Amino acid sequence: MKKTADKLLNKVLTALKLPTVKEKNMTAVKEKAKESLLAKLQRNKELVKKDGDSDKKIRQKNMEL
Repeated sequence: MKKTADKLLNKVLTALKLPTVKEKNMTAVKEKAKESLLAKLQRNKELVKKDGDSDKKIRQKNMEL
């Protein structure tokens, strides 16, 4: 049973290491990583903008006092 599983694992690993498959997988991983980084940057920009707006309001209230 173990030998069969090892053979199957070796076949799968060999297939995944083929240049065409490897390139396709690397491209997919890079695209996903790029998308997630861009999404994080956008969320952080929105948070900074909200924080900046609230800071301005707080400063204005303090100046009125």
